[in-house]
Amino acid sequence: MEEASGAISGPILGPIRRCAACRRRRPKAELLRFVRRNDPAEGVVFDPGQRHPGRGGYCCPDPACLDRALRRGGLARTLRAVLSEVEGTGLVQEAVEYLRQADFTAGQRPGDMT
Repeated sequence: MEEASGAISGPILGPIRRCAACRRRRPKAELLRFVRRNDPAEGVVFDPGQRHPGRGGYCCPDPACLDRALRRGGLARTLRAVLSEVEGTGLVQEAVEYLRQADFTAGQRPGDMT
């Protein structure tokens, strides 16, 4: 759990990352990953398996957080990239569809979907 100071109390389960929207720190496995690929032609992609190379940015698995990360520019800032409105909307739609199919309440991590 996260304390008011931003420090996480209790056992740490792997690497910790910060959400680009709400800035909450959570285990990496609980967050959705977006990655700015090294090839500029590929741009930014949703990375549910958390395995693509490139600069990664994370967001809580919550549609409101995803929307906030794009609207306020937190995801673009984290990725050090310029996201057009069309590109951002496409990324959010892809992530929301993924969330509909995945069952995060059962503790399934983002890359484990088949």
